[in-house]
Amino acid sequence: MPRRSKLVHPLAVLRVRLNLTQTQLAKMIRCSASTIQSIELNRLKLSDSLATKICAVTGVDFDWLTGADPEMPMPALLSPEEPNANEARSANQALFLCLFDQLFSLASRLPRNAIRKNVESYIGYRLNCLRQGQINDAPELTPAAVQFFEQNPKLLNPELKRLFNFNYIFKQQRQARKQQNQVLALPWKKKGRSQSQE
Repeated sequence: MPRRSKLVHPLAVLRVRLNLTQTQLAKMIRCSASTIQSIELNRLKLSDSLATKICAVTGVDFDWLTGADPEMPMPALLSPEEPNANEARSANQALFLCLFDQLFSLASRLPRNAIRKNVESYIGYRLNCLRQGQINDAPELTPAAVQFFEQNPKLLNPELKRLFNFNYIFKQQRQARKQQNQVLALPWKKKGRSQSQE
């Protein structure tokens, strides 16, 4: 019979929080109770695949569970109404990484000139913001750049065109210009100008 383990691993903290025995948790994730015990005693490393199963069943945060620091406060468990939450997070992470990889691949092929230097500096700035937890709004593509590519679509890098939905970007810019023109055409604007002329 597996002996009771000390709370030296986040898995043990989670199990106690859920009021489960090692055997009960083992049945839930389809592994042996001895595996649970070995992980809780830090005799066996918690694999990513098993951690993913535990997260899917219990709703616990993957990063906290695999952080191996039982002193860290446990994040709130995900609601049962959110199925496949951890799988969705992993899939989204894969998309982010794929996008970054493709963008960095494009950046690495830029000629070593002022443009590449500006790109490298900007990447460093945004990376520093990410590390410090600063939340900054993503800068929008300038109207001048949008109009240029609208008028010269053949000059748009085909790989960038594949990565971004430029039809959507062009549409958003056209709507913004339309709204700006509507504001400029408002009656009070015209009245204000006429009064100033008097």
